[in-house]
Amino acid sequence: MVTAHMRLGAALVVVVAAGAVWALVCAIRGDASPALRAFSRLCMAALFVQVILGLVLLATGHRPADALHYVYGGVVLLCIPGGIAYGATGQVRREAWGLFFGMVAAILIAARAVGTGG
Repeated sequence: MVTAHMRLGAALVVVVAAGAVWALVCAIRGDASPALRAFSRLCMAALFVQVILGLVLLATGHRPADALHYVYGGVVLLCIPGGIAYGATGQVRREAWGLFFGMVAAILIAARAVGTGG
């Protein structure tokens, strides 16, 4: 299960990076598609599943190499919802920028979490 948690973490960094590029394109164009909104919520759900896997590992006695891993794991859950909240003004361009910044923050923190987990 440790391997699955590590691989899912690395995969999420790549998937959320693709979403960030998509959000950036939408922000530059001044639009945000319903598909991007759905994708961002799926990313949030996948990050939540990743945290649940981590909690199961913790409950079964597995510990990360660095205790900061716990902080990164918790904070990453706030990034995309924070971006959604930022963009919740009804302005399409601001929504896309919010998703972009939220996803970039999630990428950076998740990548750091991957680095502290092994």
